[in-house]
Amino acid sequence: MPISGQVVSLAIVMHNVLVSPKTRKPRSDGLADRWRYWFDNFMARGTVALVSGLGLVSLAFITLMAAVVTASGMRPADGESLNLPESLWGVLMRTLDSGTVGGDTGWIFRLTMLFVTFGGIFLVSTLIGLLSSGIDSKLEDLRKGRSRVLETDHIVILGWSLQIFTLISELALANANRHDTCVVVLSENDKVEMESALQETLGKLDRVRLVCRTGRPSSMADLGMVSIQTARSIVILNSSQGQDDTHLITTLLAIANIPRSHDQPYHLVAQVQSEKTLDVLNLVAQADVEPLLINDLISRIVVQTCRQSGLSTVYIDLLNFSGDEIYFREEPTLQGKSYGQALLSYNRSSVIGIQTSDGSIQLNPTSDRLLQAGERLIVISEDDDTTYLNQADKAPIDEQAITLTEPAPARAEQTLILGWNDRVNSIIQLLDQYVQHSGQI
Repeated sequence: MPISGQVVSLAIVMHNVLVSPKTRKPRSDGLADRWRYWFDNFMARGTVALVSGLGLVSLAFITLMAAVVTASGMRPADGESLNLPESLWGVLMRTLDSGTVGGDTGWIFRLTMLFVTFGGIFLVSTLIGLLSSGIDSKLEDLRKGRSRVLETDHIVILGWSLQIFTLISELALANANRHDTCVVVLSENDKVEMESALQETLGKLDRVRLVCRTGRPSSMADLGMVSIQTARSIVILNSSQGQDDTHLITTLLAIANIPRSHDQPYHLVAQVQSEKTLDVLNLVAQADVEPLLINDLISRIVVQTCRQSGLSTVYIDLLNFSGDEIYFREEPTLQGKSYGQALLSYNRSSVIGIQTSDGSIQLNPTSDRLLQAGERLIVISEDDDTTYLNQADKAPIDEQAITLTEPAPARAEQTLILGWNDRVNSIIQLLDQYVQHSGQI
């Protein structure tokens, strides 16, 4: 017999030996086993089911004992027989208050009411224990941050990193004109630890409510817990080290599978570590996500600020909400006019570029470039209410103060870099674009 046939024959023999009707014991589920199984399932339903079941048991016990007292004609030694309503009231009082039995007379009536009191002590103590356990369980759930957030038009921050403190403080300044703004943070960190860290760093925020929840940003269930489908905007913080954007991709995939509650698409802002991830983001979220290449952005800012003293102050003033900000302004009256005319159309704002109808940015285009329909000007202004056109026909410009200077030629420079991280290579490449070739490495 071939080897495969021997294996099959051996398997058949072992099956007959192990599950033969002669050796297999029939399973019998008795009444006690079924009762124990039902009781275990009932106890596992939670505090509400236990309290409801205990209430029904208490009602049945009080009704039964009241019926016994009424049917047997029991009464105190110096009193009259009790009807059913009086018996129900008397049994209820002795169930709730064990001291009531002290005033009873007649031994038969005393012993009956003593039994009622013992039953009441058991029921009341069990009820108190269940309520205390339920309250402790609810407090523990609240501490874990697993309750659902019922908010609309709120801001959701997914993930946790050191940038979250600056991000929330800037959001508080940006929403100072709103009377109530809710910022929800979803992270795998402990809820109490997140709240303590935010309170110690940011203090009390007058117009911003902070809500922290513990969960995975890549989980659809946890995203639904923070009502992400009704959020005004979503910020995804990438706390992973190196060039790993896997967590970001899984989070975007989870968001893409949650339908939006209204017609407006998701407004997503995501921190991206690697430039290679941008193609994947276009496939996953298409135009709904605004990626920020953190390493590239920081490298460019470092190179620019190290070459020109004081530039960091200008960047801080433009990027935060405490000074002048960058706004996008659509001006139908300037359509068909040149970019040079648009530069002189604002008195309290400075025009720095154009956003085309497809969303692309053109900074400082040529002066004869004409503004088209659907395009917006990019202006720097103190606030959004100061971005208005000049009322006068001619802008108040002192033309005598305008001087033309030639740009400084590239020259050899010496730059000292202290320390090392993943941005050093890009920093050196960017510095190489501004300096003269020295022939040295």
